[in-house]
Amino acid sequence: MVVAQNKIDLMIAVLAGMGTGAAVLPVSAAEEDLGAAESYFRPHAILLDRNSFRAEAFASAKHRFDVSAFDSQAPGTLPDLDPESIGLLILTSGTTQGVRRGAQLSHRSLCRTAAYMNQRMGLDDTVRDLVSAPLEHGFGLGRVRCALHLGGTAVLRSGLFSSAAVAEDLVDKQCTMLSAAVSAMTILIEGYLPALRQSAANLKWIELGSGHLPHHHRETLLETFPTTRCFISYGLTEAIRCTILELNAERDKIDTVGRPSPGIALRLTDSAGQPIDGGEEGQIQVSGPNMASGYFDQPEAWTTKRDGDWLITGDIGTLDPEGYLTYVGRTDDMINVGGLKVAPQEVEEALADLMQPRAYAVAAMADPAEIEGFVPALFIETNGADLDLNLEVVRDHLRDRLPNFKIPRQLVAVDELPRTTGTAKIRRAALAETARAMQETALYTVETLITDLMEIRPRWPAVEGGMNLSRRRLAAKLIKQAPTGSPALDLLMRERTTGDNALAREAVQWRELFPLEPERTLAIVDDSETAPLTASLILHTLKHQSRVLFLDRGRCSVAADLGALYRTRARHILLDSNRAVRWAEADRHLSDGRPHEGFQRLAIVSPSPPPEITARFFEALGLPPFLLTKLGGQWRLSPLPTSDPSTVGEGPSVWERLRGIAASVFNVEPDQLSRRSTPGNTTGWDSLAFVTLLTETEIQFGLSLSHREIMIIECLGDLQRLLEDRLSRPSDGED
Repeated sequence: MVVAQNKIDLMIAVLAGMGTGAAVLPVSAAEEDLGAAESYFRPHAILLDRNSFRAEAFASAKHRFDVSAFDSQAPGTLPDLDPESIGLLILTSGTTQGVRRGAQLSHRSLCRTAAYMNQRMGLDDTVRDLVSAPLEHGFGLGRVRCALHLGGTAVLRSGLFSSAAVAEDLVDKQCTMLSAAVSAMTILIEGYLPALRQSAANLKWIELGSGHLPHHHRETLLETFPTTRCFISYGLTEAIRCTILELNAERDKIDTVGRPSPGIALRLTDSAGQPIDGGEEGQIQVSGPNMASGYFDQPEAWTTKRDGDWLITGDIGTLDPEGYLTYVGRTDDMINVGGLKVAPQEVEEALADLMQPRAYAVAAMADPAEIEGFVPALFIETNGADLDLNLEVVRDHLRDRLPNFKIPRQLVAVDELPRTTGTAKIRRAALAETARAMQETALYTVETLITDLMEIRPRWPAVEGGMNLSRRRLAAKLIKQAPTGSPALDLLMRERTTGDNALAREAVQWRELFPLEPERTLAIVDDSETAPLTASLILHTLKHQSRVLFLDRGRCSVAADLGALYRTRARHILLDSNRAVRWAEADRHLSDGRPHEGFQRLAIVSPSPPPEITARFFEALGLPPFLLTKLGGQWRLSPLPTSDPSTVGEGPSVWERLRGIAASVFNVEPDQLSRRSTPGNTTGWDSLAFVTLLTETEIQFGLSLSHREIMIIECLGDLQRLLEDRLSRPSDGED
């Protein structure tokens, strides 16, 4: 076990230990609990730097050596090394899962990888590699070994990573190569680009370790170093240098991390571990001679990382037809938004233009609305200063760039982003914990409520069912996912308790009225007046392996309804009469933003709306609504009478009048207020956001905003002040 502040001392100790045939574990005194590390790994010897740095941590160790006492001359002979024996133990990063393990790397694995990298990059004995990465990590240690293997030079500066020191050493030490972690290169590009340009003429090579380097940073790298061969690789501690890409020579693949190295196999699998075709996003698995031999003293943990000969990396990526891998992110980092996956790196890259020069990161936080489990949050480093950005600006910047579910729902200011000590990687798990702590102490303000109102997303996730569920398991599954206090589910629970089969018998009649197929969706409003109807429909849909989408009975947002129908590919919709009227009043919304062409039936529970309302449905959706009524104990669907569709729209509807007001506020034509997403975008339904916000605000607060009040609202701050003023007035005895 080697613990040294001075990088040259550390490297001497590592090479000396490996040369004797020992397995060497380099440990960062800044990152590790040294006593715990010694207790777990039980080293035969502990090597310290010349300052005996933190020697008190090993007071009880019998075999301690000061590296500075080593003879400066190499011994005359060294033992022959077994290629399969372990030369290094490298601690995994643990940045996401929080667990540090010792990956065991054999001499064969280390040598083959170093030889290939030297050959692939065209290195020679003139290389002077400024190794900025910590040597306790596989990437930094590997770069030093590559340089020394050729008889070249490794330039090492002790201490933590410093952008200024790197820029200075590149010039002063006449370095011909720079190796850095992606996180470190990001800091260099964003803050020290002029200084880096001074070394451009001398640099022949640059290599970046694994990680997500945004497209604009890759372009900046090539513009800054036009004659430098720039490489980026993908790998992990357990499988080093799996792929490599030369950015200059493969510009058409600049956003990938290259193709597999010689002898390395790579594949993608789904969540069940089954291989998937190229082009689809999947979990990365690798196999080859670069793989570690296991985890120290943790065979069970190593078994869980293996699928036969394949190593399960825990990363997400895509493969193109030519075999180039695009790195998406860590499975641990992925944010599950109501079943949809969000890669933080994708959101961060889309924010790059807006956020410069701020330091920022995206991580998961619990959904404040308690709808979708987790949502993205944007964390911004302020260093104690006031934050000069608000969530409205962030969301507006991303609206045309990302689907709505990927856009951050919360903006969190932190004094300092949590990073790993050695590589300066963002610790997203720590950010998520920060968000959780802040949520527990946050008060629900008017501003928070307005933010919630802007989220025109469905309140209830689709409920999936299966053929083989018993009624007991079926009811239990529904209760976990459906609206709290659902009248229909109360009935299902009651039937489960009494053993009555009335609802199951009634469910049979829906086969012809709502002919569902597997994986299709029925959208319904779960109302107490229609609880038996809703309960039997739930049983019908689940029996056919379909889904139920609960449209929130407490709120009616046309934009939220249509977004949910589109995303879940609903084929049958059941509305109450009041909701049908609201939909029809939004006739322009329906016609401008028809969610999809797959509606099969739109049914309205009696009483029926006026004929001109149903005519609007016919005109906008292309299908006539049906009236659902119960006759002789059986539910019947009857086509509703409609007026002449050609006469519909004579005179402005409520929705059209709202469009006109909103258009005058923003000084644009009404048509320019249509939804910002495209028909092919299944999740970005921020349609008529301003109009929807006004409508939702009036419903939620029981207000009627005057034309004058609406005209003065130009931002959320104006609406917040207006609400605070209105809500603080006496109620004059009214509820």
